[in-house]
Amino acid sequence: VIAHYVAGSTENFVNMMNNKAILLGMNDTRFENVIGMDHENHYSSINDLIKLLKYALKNNEFKKVYTKKGHMMLNGVTVRSTIHAGGAWIGLNTDRILGGKTGYTDEAGTCISVLFKSNGHDMLLITLKAPFVKNQNYHIKDALALIDQITFGALSTLHLSAIALSLKQDKAEYNSPVV
Repeated sequence: VIAHYVAGSTENFVNMMNNKAILLGMNDTRFENVIGMDHENHYSSINDLIKLLKYALKNNEFKKVYTKKGHMMLNGVTVRSTIHAGGAWIGLNTDRILGGKTGYTDEAGTCISVLFKSNGHDMLLITLKAPFVKNQNYHIKDALALIDQITFGALSTLHLSAIALSLKQDKAEYNSPVV
């Protein structure tokens, strides 16, 4: 619906997405659809995703939505952020995550992007390729483990590829291969 409202068609919106990727210097990104589903010519790198997230967080409305832990709908029902609900479901304290977004595709595995604070710095963290195992939420566990590693130097077992970036710098401070 948004693609048609903004660009007149899904195809036009995908073209807009690709043009914005070029403007942001996302050289390892190509969009084929608006929903992020796997496709042979739809791809991005973790570094490009950090560029996109860093850009998006400059928009106050986006940041407000990205950092919301829940939302009360018109019918009075409150829906919780997937990160905070999924963490609570398995007994994790996700309070150190200020905002984020989860995702899944067969190729990317379970993924998460988060905003957190470490030593006075706003930091971005993205993880990819955590396995999907019902009620395990490895992507959330991995994000919390990396936040602890970055903040306190305490590393536990990881299931992913990850990158973290201080919003005050242009280069990644942490990059881990699959462990």
